Amino acid sequence: MTETAIILVRALSCGAVVWIMIRAVEDAPPPLAAWIIALPLTMAAGLLAVAGTQGDAFVQRAAVSACMSFPAMLTFMMLAARLFDRLPALPLLAVSLSGWLAAISAITATGPWSLTTCLIVAVAAFALSHLILPFRLAFTARVISPTQRRALIPAAQAVVMVLVLSTLSGRIGPVFSGWIAAAPMAMTFVTLGLKRAGSRNAQSTFQSARLGIPALFAYLASVILLTPHLGGMTATLAAVLPSLGLSALVVAGRLTLTPKEIAP
Repeated sequence: MTETAIILVRALSCGAVVWIMIRAVEDAPPPLAAWIIALPLTMAAGLLAVAGTQGDAFVQRAAVSACMSFPAMLTFMMLAARLFDRLPALPLLAVSLSGWLAAISAITATGPWSLTTCLIVAVAAFALSHLILPFRLAFTARVISPTQRRALIPAAQAVVMVLVLSTLSGRIGPVFSGWIAAAPMAMTFVTLGLKRAGSRNAQSTFQSARLGIPALFAYLASVILLTPHLGGMTATLAAVLPSLGLSALVVAGRLTLTPKEIAP
């Protein structure tokens, strides 16, 4: 099998996995939907693509770049959440993505961070986000339930990400590869879908997305720590396990805080 064929198979396989996982939340109770949202589906697809074409040091540096981006992710989420009812869809996305781009550009200018620094900054940004969107840990409403058509969007996104990073990561370098892998593309489409549907559950969806941050951080931290020992490809796959576990713990904690008349 040629290298091009391998990349295509890898891209289509990642897209199929994402489609299956997203479709699993249709008509699912809030805990299952929140658990699926928190999984590093497209992020893992992106780093897997990097690992398939680049060396271990490159993969680790890309994971560090992605790990530095959590304040930028939160900037996007908080802007989208607070301005959701005030702006039409396209201006809302323009402002939110501009906030993300400004934040990630400023962060990258400070140079690579240690994992400890990434953790401290991510925790601080996570805590400060409470000032913009107060935490509501209990499940209060269903998160967005994608239709079959909408499920194709993140699946196609994963396919495109794998194709782009498989072919261009060597040219753009590990820093920008990490940017792409951690870009809030899934939340962009979710936000757009919520606006078009006129959803009243937007704040619940943003809460679930924000509470998925710990699981995403666990994934990237695991890639950074495991790559020198297991190699980039194995690390990007093995790192999904701690992310799954932490996401399940967050969901279990939220269930304990949810009134029984609301809990499924």
